[in-house]
Amino acid sequence: MPAKTVAKPATTTVVQAVPMPDTQHIDSKSFALLEFAERLVIKDEPTYVAAADSLIRVKDVIKEIDATFDTPTKAAYQAWKAVLAARDKHAEPLELVEKLIKSKMVEYQEEAEAQRKVEEERLRLEAKKAEEEDIQKRAEDLIKNGRPEDALILLEGEPTATSGIIVPTSVPKVKGIVNKDLHQVVVTDLLALVKAVAQGEFPLDFIEANMVKINAHARAFGKNFKVPGCELKTTKGIAVGGK
Repeated sequence: MPAKTVAKPATTTVVQAVPMPDTQHIDSKSFALLEFAERLVIKDEPTYVAAADSLIRVKDVIKEIDATFDTPTKAAYQAWKAVLAARDKHAEPLELVEKLIKSKMVEYQEEAEAQRKVEEERLRLEAKKAEEEDIQKRAEDLIKNGRPEDALILLEGEPTATSGIIVPTSVPKVKGIVNKDLHQVVVTDLLALVKAVAQGEFPLDFIEANMVKINAHARAFGKNFKVPGCELKTTKGIAVGGK
């Protein structure tokens, strides 16, 4: 298979600084609203209406802030993307190099391990055969010497010649390189996992409540929400719309 070529990184573009907009008019409105909120005491209908009107003004100022910073935000975002793209153009070739080398090293390790096991099995068979021949010869000698019981004990004994045969790996150890097994779990039966946790076989943090789904269910059912192990808590809130 022909070798893959690594493309040279393209020349990067200089990213210009994004100028900040003038916000003095916005600041003055914000400070005025902040002072109003700090002094505010709602004691009757007019002060309640004034408070509500101030919330609407807050929304208007926020819209003005969004409009003011829309252009520089987009420019900053584009500059951020340009910087990331420039970084990736430099990093991607090296990431490809790392991936290629690692895959070839793993392939070599797997081939070396397969060869090691074959050689180890060959030596074990040789040792087993030699031990069996030796035991047979010694048993025959015992029988010739009138010791058949000892010969039987010898023949029924456990073989030991193959127990210490371990062929070392041919993969060299290199400083700075660590071989490791990568483990990743795939849940194949969620119900079985839930049952095992419920029975105390595994800690509760092995599973996690899906609060997005549960809260959506609560919004759909409101006060009629009923789910075992869950308690519906309702707090007052105020939504601000236009006049």
